[in-house]
Amino acid sequence: MAYGSPDAAAAARVVLEALPDSLPHRLAVLLHSDCHEWSVGEDYDYEATENSWSRRLAEASSQAAVWDDATAWDALRDLLEQGIQIFAEAPPGCTALIAGMASERPTRAAAIIRGALECSDITADLVLPPALKALWKDEPDTAWEMAAELADASRAAPVRAVLRASAARLAAGDVLHPHELAIARQLATRADSAMGTDVLRLAVSMIRNAASREDAIALVCSVPFSGLARGAADFCWAFIGPAGLSWSEFTPEQRKWCLAELAKTRTIDDHRVKSAIAALSESHEDEALDLLLARLESWEQDPKPGFDPLPFAWHARSPFTNSPRRVELLRRLTRWFEEEREHPWRRELYGTKLFATVAGNVYDSAARDVLLEVFRSGEHQRIDAVAPLLSGAHRGLLWEEPQFVAEVLSAAVQLSEELYRKVGGRLMSSVTNGSKSTSPGEPYPQDLEILQRATEVRATLRAGSPEERLYAALQDYANRQIDSARREDLTFDARRTW
Repeated sequence: MAYGSPDAAAAARVVLEALPDSLPHRLAVLLHSDCHEWSVGEDYDYEATENSWSRRLAEASSQAAVWDDATAWDALRDLLEQGIQIFAEAPPGCTALIAGMASERPTRAAAIIRGALECSDITADLVLPPALKALWKDEPDTAWEMAAELADASRAAPVRAVLRASAARLAAGDVLHPHELAIARQLATRADSAMGTDVLRLAVSMIRNAASREDAIALVCSVPFSGLARGAADFCWAFIGPAGLSWSEFTPEQRKWCLAELAKTRTIDDHRVKSAIAALSESHEDEALDLLLARLESWEQDPKPGFDPLPFAWHARSPFTNSPRRVELLRRLTRWFEEEREHPWRRELYGTKLFATVAGNVYDSAARDVLLEVFRSGEHQRIDAVAPLLSGAHRGLLWEEPQFVAEVLSAAVQLSEELYRKVGGRLMSSVTNGSKSTSPGEPYPQDLEILQRATEVRATLRAGSPEERLYAALQDYANRQIDSARREDLTFDARRTW
């Protein structure tokens, strides 16, 4: 009527006027409509419309109270199932209508629940949560009995309804009954991943309520979330926001359990997970490093497809940034690199990235001193083991710290030429690795910078020294890359046939 032609509006008005003004019809309108479908105009008052709709819901629910419970459920079921077949969509007013009809009428709420158990999963999903929510408020003991019965059902829909009713109660500001928590903990152990996700999200929602915070933490720690599709992200959502969790609120046993789940999860490349790990590194540095090392060692032993030991980037909040024990953590990593391992290249691939993360992505004096402790030892095996860590240095290290470069190269060359080449290659890779782009026929800006900076540093060094040989090699590398880029465009022109 609001958008059609005048003729269509007139025809629609005739149909509306012919509709019966009966209670079943009013219930059908409330069930399959929402308050903003019927009165839209230029001066539309949303608040007034919602208030009017609420009054209509209350009036219809009150009028339906004269029916006995069986009659009320039969009418509701028929309107619901027939309407779904006609409209082919979930009825928008179902939750509000059932809440109105079941509120303060526990026997009716129980009758609706028992009736919905005999219906399809579609009907059960729509009806059970609001009816059970009303029953928890009015008669918790009866609600407990019915919730336990639903939780033991062989179908998924009744079990889902138990958790969704509790979630709706939390959203309304209610505190969950102890029996609700007991049922949720029972459901957390089920193998059904969808059930585990619902329990985990219920527990995270409880975190925001100070009265149930300890219970929420216990419930969170009962869900093995590593096997859930987005379990780690859902779990770490509890740490986000002003009322979010802190790792200090967990007992040592609870924290150990949660970190074991994070160690097994497929990826931690989600901003919520990264934020939670960064928070862990601020209060429990060793446990945060243990977690990341466990992920690296797991991948090192069995590199399963889809398992990413570290995030691609930490973005805004990097772990260990403000740790007062950063030097000690860096020493732990060098000792970890010195351990015997079956696949050294796997540890080097991600371990170097972890060392750079703990160092703050810049090898400052503290990080350099930790590396120099190994090089000054004069032990070939130790130096060979930690040499890959040099490739994770920031690009400016070779230009800004030639004395550091000279010392590590001198330590290596005293032991063997092979070790010198390995250490030198790792230092070179800190400036040569990474993506680069340019226009066709033009050298890459990174190569031009390498040539310029290497030339400047080399001019200050003693000819023939180990460090001078490295910067000469960098010059040669840059010249080859520059010549190749210029020739590439000429070669491409020669292949053209037009």
